[in-house]
Amino acid sequence: MFSDIIFLSATHGNEPTGVYYTRNYIDQLREKFPNFRIHVHEANKLALQNGVRYIDEDLNRILESEKNENHETKEFEIFKNKFSHLDQQSTFIIDLHSATSNMHSTLVNSRTSSVVKKIISNVKNDSPDTFIIETIHLDNNSSFLSNYFKHGILLEFGPIAHNTISHFYLEKMDVIVNCILTNILNINHIYFFQYEFFKVFDTIVFPNNFPDFTYYIPKTVNDFKLINKNDPLLISPTRPIIYAQNDFYPIFVNESSYFDKRIAMLCCQKLTMDSLT
Repeated sequence: MFSDIIFLSATHGNEPTGVYYTRNYIDQLREKFPNFRIHVHEANKLALQNGVRYIDEDLNRILESEKNENHETKEFEIFKNKFSHLDQQSTFIIDLHSATSNMHSTLVNSRTSSVVKKIISNVKNDSPDTFIIETIHLDNNSSFLSNYFKHGILLEFGPIAHNTISHFYLEKMDVIVNCILTNILNINHIYFFQYEFFKVFDTIVFPNNFPDFTYYIPKTVNDFKLINKNDPLLISPTRPIIYAQNDFYPIFVNESSYFDKRIAMLCCQKLTMDSLT
C-alpha cells in the first residue's frame, strides 16, 4: 500500500534528536526496508542552526495561519514543492519531535485514517510502554505540518532538554520507528485495531503572564496521571489555589515550549479505540 516514507525532523529547531536520528540511522533503515523509498526532510534548518523553536512562527501551526510572508511560510512551500510528486495514498510521513515534559514515548495521532489506527494499535502491542494521544483537530482541521499528507504519525519523546540529544530516547526512537515500518510493510495482514488513548479536549493556562511565576504546578500533577475534580491544579504562596473543575489526564505538563502561550498543560480523556465496536 505504501511505497514512500518521509521522515520529517527539525519542524522545531531546538529539537535535534530527530535530526541526529535521520542523519545517522537512515542508511540502516533503507537497507533493512528496501521495499520503501525513504525520504528525509529537515523542515527548518535556520531555526536548527540558531537553536530556536522557530524564526517567525511555529511550523506546526502553519496550516492554520494566515500565510503571511515569512521564513516559515517559505519553508512550508519548500516542503510542499519537494514532495508534490508523491501520491497521497501511497505516502506515509513520520514526524519526529521531542518535549521537555515527561511525555515518555508517545504516538500522536491527528488523523481519522483506519490504516493509521491499525499501525498505532500494533505499535502499542509491540511497545506496551508507549502512550497514544489523539489531538483535538483531525485531518485537514489539524495545523500540523505533517498533516499535509493523509497518512502519518507524529512521535514525541521526553523529557529532553532543548538543543540536546538523548541517548535513551534515541534508542527508543529507533525501536518505535522500526516497529512502525514493519507494521506498514505488513498492513495488509492487520485486520482490526484496539488501543487505549488520551484524547485532548482542553488547555489549562497560567492566570499570570510569563515570566511572572506567581502560580506554579504542584508535584502531584504529572503527565498521564489522573487528576480528580477539586484536586489542586495551580498553586501560589500569595494567591488562592486553583482547583481542577473536572476529572482529566494532563499531558505536556510544564512544557517549556508552551510557556510563551501561558499553557500549563493539556487536558485529556482516557478512551478506547476499537474497530470491532
